[in-house]
Amino acid sequence: MWGRMQLSVPLRSGGKRHQNYAPGSYHVADEHSTYSRLTVAVAGRTTQTDIAYSLLLLTVSLPLLLFNHGSQSLVGSDEGYYAQMAREMVTSGQWLAPTFLGDPYFEKPPLNQWLIAASYTLFGVSEWSARLPGILAALMGVQLVYWIGRHQLGQRPALLGALVLATAYLWVHDGRTAAQDIPLACLGLIGVGSLLAAERRPLFALGWGLSLGAGVLLKSAAGLLAAIAVLPFLVFANRHHRLLHNPWLYVGLGLGGAGFGLWYWLATRAWGPLVYKGLFGTLGMLTRRDFHDVGPWYYLWNFPANFFPWALFSLAGFVLLLKGDRQRFLLVWSYPLVLFGLLNLFTTKTPYYLLQVMPFAALLAGVALEYLWKRAHSRRSLHSWLSGLGGALGALLLVAGITLLVQPRLLPDAVVYAPVAIGLGAGWVVMGLLFWQRRWLLRWMPWWMGALMGGPWLALAAAGLWSGLGDYNPGLKAFAARFPAHSPVDLVYEKTPDQVSDYITLAFYTPVPGVSLTARQVHGTTAPYLVLSPESALQLRRDYWPFEVMANYKDWVLVRKYVHMQPAIQPPAP
Repeated sequence: MWGRMQLSVPLRSGGKRHQNYAPGSYHVADEHSTYSRLTVAVAGRTTQTDIAYSLLLLTVSLPLLLFNHGSQSLVGSDEGYYAQMAREMVTSGQWLAPTFLGDPYFEKPPLNQWLIAASYTLFGVSEWSARLPGILAALMGVQLVYWIGRHQLGQRPALLGALVLATAYLWVHDGRTAAQDIPLACLGLIGVGSLLAAERRPLFALGWGLSLGAGVLLKSAAGLLAAIAVLPFLVFANRHHRLLHNPWLYVGLGLGGAGFGLWYWLATRAWGPLVYKGLFGTLGMLTRRDFHDVGPWYYLWNFPANFFPWALFSLAGFVLLLKGDRQRFLLVWSYPLVLFGLLNLFTTKTPYYLLQVMPFAALLAGVALEYLWKRAHSRRSLHSWLSGLGGALGALLLVAGITLLVQPRLLPDAVVYAPVAIGLGAGWVVMGLLFWQRRWLLRWMPWWMGALMGGPWLALAAAGLWSGLGDYNPGLKAFAARFPAHSPVDLVYEKTPDQVSDYITLAFYTPVPGVSLTARQVHGTTAPYLVLSPESALQLRRDYWPFEVMANYKDWVLVRKYVHMQPAIQPPAP
């Protein structure tokens, strides 16, 4: 943990004392700045305020991650993949190499599957236990953002930044899944936290290398992006922290690399070149081929959409830090900037890749919110503008949400979003009212900030409790509930991209999954029951293969083979 000490000496930047500052710059030297004195975190005793803030963050984060998460059906790709492979690890007892319906899977290393399988071992196989590692990683990430921000910025901006992350849609959404990216972002934060702790206790530098090794074991080369993002801090701030002279840094890197190397060696001995082709072939495809065809500017609009409304605050915080002491805050602004640039180099772009950027983007937003807090009385025009815009937007959302609930026939497809609109609108209407009635409140700014963050929190809570958002495959889950509980069911699938998500989902929800087949392979199967994809069912009907339909959903059919009966339709005579 980190404690705190107060320094009243002037900061240096580029070897010169600060004497004049640009208007509005984010600096730390005079009593009217964002900080009246520099807050520097050092290894030491945790204060009661730190404990209170950590409990507050847990109170805010935990409900959003737990609302209905155990009853919502899994996303086929990629969540269902990892959940099913972990189930096969537990049932087979073979944990070295992941398999999906018996076929080896080496596109990603197995750490995520190991975590889920460990959760299954403790709590049984279910959606809840599959998602537990991701939920714990999301909770830990919010806490780590506070402690890293406390070290770099001070207590209040760190708290505000952590609250921003806790109310960010993409962080909450992916934190409720069994995918890899939230654990990967958490490992990056563990590495950064280890480096900061190592400034006072050198042994903590081990944590950086170990976290990088775990990141590679989680998501292959993507785990190294965090190492590249932290290089500006390691190199250009070395005169301050001297981490590059710490031998434990290199011991940790060796141990982290050895962990991945040991798994790779053992897996290669068992599976041969399949391991190399799976890991490095996938990486090559990601750099050469765009799987989602979203264009080069995808993140410029997707990140603000998934980080609404905090993206603009992050940009403002970034500008404030650059106008102030860039060297002092190098880690906070350079880490997300480098990561964002690296992710844009990949032709394949997806929203969840940005989860590694989001924690430090949240800290940048905390900087901007602290700036607003300190200038609550000196620059009322900015608060007036934000309160007016937020209050007006909140009122529109509130009216729209209530109207959809009262008259769902107006926009039937949008009714699912009504609770979300009501939650966000209610919070921001309160924010506007608090500002215009601030003269009656002795300390109105904490309440105003709470309403600003309360809107997104209420929206996410409503989404988790009532809207059904995030429940992606309830129909397939109900369909699989009709499968026989004690008899193997083979999945027949023609490897068509349009059906891959349904295929993966059904594999997890099938009580006793058999093997994966194509229509040409079903004649040799011994399983009495099969699930046929739409294309497979059409092909088998053309081949006059005898089966009895037991249940169906979206052209997927559960069938039972005829054993002692002739086909219902005889092929025409030649």
